Amino acid sequence: MKVTTGCWLTRFLDPLGESQRKLNRCLEATREFMRLNGLKVSRWTCHSVPHAVQQDGMSCGVFALKFAECILEGKDLKFPSNTAAVNAMRVVIASTCLCESESLENLCSHCGGEDTDDLLWIACDSCKRLYHPGCVKNPPTGTKYCCVLCL
Repeated sequence: MKVTTGCWLTRFLDPLGESQRKLNRCLEATREFMRLNGLKVSRWTCHSVPHAVQQDGMSCGVFALKFAECILEGKDLKFPSNTAAVNAMRVVIASTCLCESESLENLCSHCGGEDTDDLLWIACDSCKRLYHPGCVKNPPTGTKYCCVLCL
């Protein structure tokens, strides 16, 4: 939201596209929230700006992150939104999350716990993820192990 010449403005972005009904609903929800917080909102408005529209029903998270990135970096909200472009954005998001996360190498891939007392871990022969033996029902040692994710 921002102030423009004494009027408060809410920008509403819906990756599936806006309708007047959705804009009115956003305006009323915003006004109600502000009233509950003691602010007078008679001059509050709600508008949208041109932006990319998702082409499926599964990409809203990708679009929310991309909209936030574009707004924070002052970029145009119209970007390629075909399947290949959305998949490329997913790869960038996943890579960023992995690069920015802490080391996960000492964590069990099943329970997420770290066990420094137990030196015996089971590694999947396919993906190399590590598991506490008890978390994967104590498979026999000395045999090949394939985790449920790789089966």
